[in-house]
Amino acid sequence: MNAKKIMKEIKVAVADKIKADHALTEIKEVVRVERDGYWAELEVECYWLFSGEEFVVVTNRYRAADNSSERGKLSLSVVSTGDPVFKELTRNGVQDGEWRPLPKAYAVAGNALSASVYFHCVYDLVGAPDVVMEGVLTVEFPT
Repeated sequence: MNAKKIMKEIKVAVADKIKADHALTEIKEVVRVERDGYWAELEVECYWLFSGEEFVVVTNRYRAADNSSERGKLSLSVVSTGDPVFKELTRNGVQDGEWRPLPKAYAVAGNALSASVYFHCVYDLVGAPDVVMEGVLTVEFPT
């Protein structure tokens, strides 16, 4: 199944859930991580469901600084209550500076206060230690 079809299916499923639960907000952001001149970005859409009892994140696409590697490791953690647990997005991240599709969706229990979206990237370097980067996007529950 190609990435466009997967993204469409995810968007339809999320849209149905949002309509059923009366989503309160939609936030589209790019989470950027940088270290030692290397960088990666992850585009996400975040939704608070109306009651604040659930928070949904949809990943759209990513890109990473160009070094022609195809072994970058990307993971994501979404937390509003409890401790973050990282979920692997890909172990074969293309590092060519171009946007690449990465359709995934995650829903977690919400606390109606805030949620944190952690983006973790292991930037692959050939012949040198990999560069580990982490960034966070905090999304407040609207009042």
